[in-house]
Amino acid sequence: DAGENVQPIKVRRIAGTDEFEIVFGRRRLRACLELGLPVNGIIEELDDAQSFVEMARENRNRADLSAWEQGEMYKDALDSGLFPSQRQLAARLGVNQGSVSQAISLADLPPSVVRAFSSPLELQFRFAPLLQSALAKDAELVIKEANEIAALQPGISAQAVMNRLLAVGSREEEALKPYF
Repeated sequence: DAGENVQPIKVRRIAGTDEFEIVFGRRRLRACLELGLPVNGIIEELDDAQSFVEMARENRNRADLSAWEQGEMYKDALDSGLFPSQRQLAARLGVNQGSVSQAISLADLPPSVVRAFSSPLELQFRFAPLLQSALAKDAELVIKEANEIAALQPGISAQAVMNRLLAVGSREEEALKPYF
């Protein structure tokens, strides 16, 4: 309605070039381009870590990133060396280190466990310690069960997935007890 994006995107110059990289606002840019509208933007000189911090803050303020998406984002930042530790990453983002740790635990789950859920977006922070504990107890059985769950069509609820994965290796009567 405004004829342009009301909230500007942010870009940074790629070192040594006349090209720019989007820090945040990819969807706004795409929407403007698809509609043939001008794009308002802010150019700022940022290093990689500053760029990540600004992108992460913008994402947290704009949309509810799932716990798993946050974990993927945090893990990528650590793996690429933007921050030397989870503690420093959490401090720069102004978030709780425990939340960063749990999110990364979700991102570190074996792919078969993630596929057991209808979508990785169903993974919640509170699942992380429970799933990590089950995997520590018997990863082979948990992964086998996850593969069986993933093969079910249609998929089952996240709670049902958790109950099945956590029940692996438990006594039969314990397996019937819901975990939440």
